[in-house]
Amino acid sequence: MKFYIAALAVAVILIFVRTARNGLRVEEQQRDWVEGWAEVLKIEELPTSPNWIGEGGMVGLFAVRARLRTRDGREAIGWADGEFSHRIAKAWLGHTVQAWHDPQDPSRFRLRPPQSASQARQGIVIPFLIVAFAVGFVITVITLVP
Repeated sequence: MKFYIAALAVAVILIFVRTARNGLRVEEQQRDWVEGWAEVLKIEELPTSPNWIGEGGMVGLFAVRARLRTRDGREAIGWADGEFSHRIAKAWLGHTVQAWHDPQDPSRFRLRPPQSASQARQGIVIPFLIVAFAVGFVITVITLVP
């Protein structure tokens, strides 16, 4: 009976990982980010932002309001969020920075280069594999202990 429980848990985890990978692949194919420029109007650190030390100093989660200019001359104002160092966030305020936007909705943009499909998969699959290994280890211990 314990063996069947362990096999079922492993199967559920593998299905979950595969579904997540397929979802990322579809999302990456649907979105073609176009390079442009954004004038940073406002930067707010998110209230739930955990601060940690990263490359370039203290890092936090920020919401950035900016006016985006597309290559064809259109302008849109929108918000982007992401993990940035405090130093970079302060330096961006009032300046024009490189941005990538969704061509269907230029108010949806990002201030970091878009990830390739392989980078996106690695970013989600590795944590799932760690969790799968931990669950597999616990289930193995449960099944082997009398």
